Amino acid sequence: MAYEPLLLKYGVDIVLSGHVHAYERSDAGGIYDAQPNECGPVYLNLGDGGNREGGYPAWVEPHPSWSAFRESSFGVGALDILDETRAAYAWHRDACGAATAPHYDLSADCATPHDAGGAPHVAIDEIVLLRDVRASPSCATLRQTPPPVAPFPNGWGQSWAENDDDAPPPLIGRERRCVELSLVAIVVGTCASFLLGICAAALTNRVTRRPAPPLLTPDSAILPPPGGVEML
Repeated sequence: MAYEPLLLKYGVDIVLSGHVHAYERSDAGGIYDAQPNECGPVYLNLGDGGNREGGYPAWVEPHPSWSAFRESSFGVGALDILDETRAAYAWHRDACGAATAPHYDLSADCATPHDAGGAPHVAIDEIVLLRDVRASPSCATLRQTPPPVAPFPNGWGQSWAENDDDAPPPLIGRERRCVELSLVAIVVGTCASFLLGICAAALTNRVTRRPAPPLLTPDSAILPPPGGVEML
């Protein structure tokens, strides 16, 4: 909410965001304060690059009017700037989400649980974004003093329980083994470092305590043996 007046004030055309593991696009004509507004930007949530937990099908219901397209499949978006006032945008579904590990499905007839589906690797959502309306004198006047944004209504952002199946799955076998081996390596490495430290300290202490041999001096080399010198 706090950013919307700033985005409107400075004439932002497109807002790219992610984090949520799904794809959603707002109305191509622009929105402001959760309502269609030709002076507001177009929002593209591109958090659908893929992750081990699967997609995020826990959508807000009922479907808001400003949300033109949404899907929990995996994909990528492509934005081509055509000229100063037009841009072509397309979202390509590359894989559907799946309920079991590895939580994606590349088959041609795949379908994401609780969501739309269809053939992957094709453009599913295509639009042409126009900037001329947003650059109009009426929008310039509105940007001078952006209207306040209403707070979210009660319950906004909460999803239906039956749609909320995005809990992280348990570790699969290979991941579990990697974690266990990593822990073993950490313990063994720590113990080895501790023992090496003790051995090094003991050797150092033994060297420093060893008595030094007596030094020979020129005087001691010519002293007669005990009892005097025997004369021949």
